[in-house]
Parts: sequence; C-alpha cells; structure tokens
Amino acid sequence: MKAQSKIYLETTQVPAERTVGEINACLVQSGAREILTEYDNGKIKGIKFSLETRGATQIYKVPAKVDPVYKILLERNRRSFPDTVKLRAQAERIAWRLVLRWVQAQMAFIQLGQVKADQVFLPYAQDEAGRTFYEALMETGRLALPPAPDSNVTPFPEVRA
Repeated sequence: MKAQSKIYLETTQVPAERTVGEINACLVQSGAREILTEYDNGKIKGIKFSLETRGATQIYKVPAKVDPVYKILLERNRRSFPDTVKLRAQAERIAWRLVLRWVQAQMAFIQLGQVKADQVFLPYAQDEAGRTFYEALMETGRLALPPAPDSNVTPFPEVRA
C-alpha cells in the first residue's frame, strides 16, 4: 500500500487569524494601499488588497480554500472516526498558512524584479462586479472581453476548463 504523503504545512498550529495578520504585514511591507478581511459565519474566507500597478490601483481578492484541504484530511482519517470540528479547524490553519507562503513568495519575486504584480496576481484581479479574472473566465469561457458591438475584431476562441 502506498504511503500517503504529508500535506505541506500539515502540522501547523498557527491560528488562521494570526496567519492573516502575517499576510497583512507582508502586503503592507510590499506596498499594499488597502486590505480588507472577508468573513463568512465568523470564519475568515478571503482577503482583498489593492496595489498600484501600471499607474492605477488594482484590487485583488485571494481566498483560502479550506474545503479541499478538509476533504483530504477527512479521507485520511475516515477509519478513525475523526473529530470533524478539529479537522476543519486544522484545514483552515493549513489553508491560510499556504496562502501566506504563496503571498510571501510572490512578493519576493516582485521585489526582485522577476515578475510584475499583475503577472502573479492576475487570476485574483477583481472587476467592478466583484468577480475575479478567473471567476469571469470560468463564467464566460473567454480569455478576453467580447469585442464592442460595432467592432470588426474577432474575439479569442472560447476556453474549455
């Protein structure tokens, strides 16, 4: 039987609230203008922040996806009748630590001139309707906005996820 590999940061005991504070500190140090923490039923579900890019302010919305982590933990422990409340709390801690490490890595790349903020945060760029670029792409199946009604430009072909 194949041994299950550990999830990166699986044993973290750092509360999600503390991790989000660390993410905020990293973002502020990297030039974030605004930071907003989103909650759902008392649990942190995402952060929004703004950065100056190409001379304009862009808002990015980054979630911590707890459910996929929880499903893996639950599946691993299904035979031992796990405490699902504790498993969900652990999944939340892991998901937020992963977001922290990812944000730290992206900010390091940006600071070193390896990438621009838009390159790494583009999927999380938020439009006026509150959707991220990725969410809009999944809704429309398009890589770009459709052409103006009187335009002769042919849009990009549809993308299938």
